[in-house]
Amino acid sequence: MLVGQQFYIKKPIALIGFMGSGKSSVAKLLSEQTGIEFVDTDKLVVQRCKQTISEIINSRGESAFRKIEADILDEVTRDKKIIVATGGGCVESAVSRGALKNCFVVWLNVSSKTAADRIIDFSSRPMFKDIENAENVLAQRNNRYEKCSNVEIDTDGKKLDDVVQEVKRVLIRKGILQQ
Repeated sequence: MLVGQQFYIKKPIALIGFMGSGKSSVAKLLSEQTGIEFVDTDKLVVQRCKQTISEIINSRGESAFRKIEADILDEVTRDKKIIVATGGGCVESAVSRGALKNCFVVWLNVSSKTAADRIIDFSSRPMFKDIENAENVLAQRNNRYEKCSNVEIDTDGKKLDDVVQEVKRVLIRKGILQQ
């Protein structure tokens, strides 16, 4: 449901961050509030491959998954009127990092503890084996998240709507989102 007036964006908006940071949920609600289409690259990978991400990684390997993910991210960020929820590991691929340069990138920062609390089904998260593993992966990725992002928003201890409003305020202030 669209709330308020129609909005426009100057360039694609990409949400990056660790699994459980809220990328898909924020993108969906931001889309509903602005009337701007959103896509979830993880869902597009699953649709295109007709396999779950776990199945892709188990049968083809993580590097093959990252290639598919990067190709899809590159493809969808060519659209100037789109909000993209990326996969948590998209920053691992140079092609994905290149595609992100075409976007205004919002890093939804989350602690591994909060991410674990938010994830309902760990079986759908092949990269989240346990808290210690998650902390190690997050520590490795944080530098890339920071380098790829235009803005960082901490999501720990915040309700979804509060994060969406914060993202929206930043996008308006930066001139990316306009009425």
